[in-house]
Amino acid sequence: MSHVVEFECRCDTFRGVAAPGVRWLSVTEDAALLDRHFVDNGVEPNTPEGWAEIEAEGYRYAGYVEDGRLRCMAGFWTYSADAWGLVAVGTLASVRGRGIATAVCSLITAHILRSVPRATTSTMSHNAAMIRVAEKLGYRRAPTTPA
Repeated sequence: MSHVVEFECRCDTFRGVAAPGVRWLSVTEDAALLDRHFVDNGVEPNTPEGWAEIEAEGYRYAGYVEDGRLRCMAGFWTYSADAWGLVAVGTLASVRGRGIATAVCSLITAHILRSVPRATTSTMSHNAAMIRVAEKLGYRRAPTTPA
């Protein structure tokens, strides 16, 4: 049975990586890239108003662009004054296993840790790929509180 696994990362545990092609995304300037990425993943593209609302709620995105296409994207959510979350990590199946998600998540995590003391993320316990990405970057399983 799967359950949610929560992770946190701090400056003293973070291990960043970089890769060419990883960059911040602009929902206005990169609208065509984002729309195509959603369509490639079988999801209805967002509207400009929808993106503006998402940004107003504190979300920002980065991605890996190759051959004019967005191959991987992830975001962060500014949900509190001392911790922001790494969220919405997604990589096209055709480029998985190349370290792209790790590089995108690294860019975001580095930004989070320059802004607040703690980065967090969560995934389902059966998502081995995301667990590997988190652990490569220095995320540790978050302490659990007794029920």
